[in-house]
Amino acid sequence: MSLEWLQDLTPEEYKKLTETPEAVNRVHLSVILEEIKSEVIKAREKHAPMRGRHEGYAVMLEEVDEVWEEIKKRECNWSELRKELVQVAAMAVCMINEVVDGRRDA
Repeated sequence: MSLEWLQDLTPEEYKKLTETPEAVNRVHLSVILEEIKSEVIKAREKHAPMRGRHEGYAVMLEEVDEVWEEIKKRECNWSELRKELVQVAAMAVCMINEVVDGRRDA
């Protein structure tokens, strides 16, 4: 899903699109999903697909541990927490795509 169409909107079109809280949430959700998609692509360029449930679980656990480390800090770095949560979501997508839907279990 490309978000390039947002930059082509006139100010009036943008206002109409974002005038309700529900509309703002839809646009924001689109941005988050695009970030997750980008993270999935980046991960697959760097690492091989998950080989099974146990590897997928280990990868997910590592990402969740990084979220937990950020949460435990006295002063939370919100941008770092957000980045880690996007990575958790991306690895969940990878596990669904590569392990669950592919019935892959090495």
